[in-house]
Amino acid sequence: MYVVGLCDKEQFFEFYSLLVGKIKRVAFFSGSLFSEEFFSFLNSVNVDTYELFSFNELKNIKKDYPNFVDFFDFVKQKLKNLDDRCLYISSSVSPMSSDLVVQEIDKPICFSFKNLESIINTAIGFSNEFNYQLPVFKQLDFIYYYYHFENIDYEMNFVIPNIPLIFYEDISNRLKRGKFVNISNMANIYSYISDEVLNKTLLDLLWSVMIKLRYNCQWDKIQTSESIRNHLIEEAYEVLDSVEKGDSKKFMMELGDLLLQVIFHSQIQSDFKNFNFYDVLKSLVEKLIIRHPHVFTDDKTQDLDKILVDWEKNKAKDEKKIDIPQSMPSLLKMYLLYRKIKRLKSEVWFDDLIREILKNKYQNEDLVYKILLALHEFYMNTAENFESVLNNFINDTVFHINEFKSIEIRD
Repeated sequence: MYVVGLCDKEQFFEFYSLLVGKIKRVAFFSGSLFSEEFFSFLNSVNVDTYELFSFNELKNIKKDYPNFVDFFDFVKQKLKNLDDRCLYISSSVSPMSSDLVVQEIDKPICFSFKNLESIINTAIGFSNEFNYQLPVFKQLDFIYYYYHFENIDYEMNFVIPNIPLIFYEDISNRLKRGKFVNISNMANIYSYISDEVLNKTLLDLLWSVMIKLRYNCQWDKIQTSESIRNHLIEEAYEVLDSVEKGDSKKFMMELGDLLLQVIFHSQIQSDFKNFNFYDVLKSLVEKLIIRHPHVFTDDKTQDLDKILVDWEKNKAKDEKKIDIPQSMPSLLKMYLLYRKIKRLKSEVWFDDLIREILKNKYQNEDLVYKILLALHEFYMNTAENFESVLNNFINDTVFHINEFKSIEIRD
């Protein structure tokens, strides 16, 4: 018996033209699921139709068959009326995994024109179809769900790809943490995708898009981590700029651009067999757990000072030394150094060290000595970042120049 998964009417009409003479009957779960145009087409080609359940039978299915076993026995009896020259139209895009009727057909010849990616792309709202490796989740047949999970009240990692329209309101009231989409112009059938599936899929999709770009975009394929390193700095500054402007939409977009840099570098390194994006995620998770013993171990201290000291000690233990990024702006680098010293409660020792270095390298009357000593004392006595202080001063200066002196400057 031929089986075709739920598809659009154009796909079905084209597919049927290839089977002319090979089938004598088209069967389906219920005629109420399909459009009038679909039946007009079948009538025009003189094809006999067969439905397992009428509209009223489908609507009263649990009343007529309160026991799932009784219902399924009825389905099996109905299927005995179908032979090898029959085409069964599944109410699911994935008939072999989420359609109980198809699973009872002996040796089906199955065709699918849509897939779960189609459902998820529609639910997410992407304008372009994109196939990617899906995370593992369960596909449930609607009838199986309807009989076994009527009182479900918890989140699950699953998809229901075949919910008839007449059951939509009832099901949607019970399954609120997810999206319902209709992906066929031939049938009144909805698919449900849990938020958990959508969230996991988006991460997987991001990586898949990056791989596609890496091997198909002429610019992306020739980049190295060295060639795009400045992009990382630029995107980070754009994120900071959006924070300062208080523009949440721009903040969201700029964070996405920054994330692109992370996954781009990860994919480049994957090409050289160093590490991949999942390795980055795993490393981050492990680091967060190790550096938060007050959350993930029996040490439940609420002392913020102790928490910060433990953080720096754990970080120093991992890196074997105090590490400040060399490419960072000097004032910001200085701020981070002093922050580490304060967290480690080493101010006295550090103050003596800095004054000794300044004394040996510069003369007391030198301007450089006085500037560095003033910066040292500023950072020792405040928690402010002089980079931000100086940056705000420059921005204020530029604003006042533009506001009050623009005419004089132009003249």
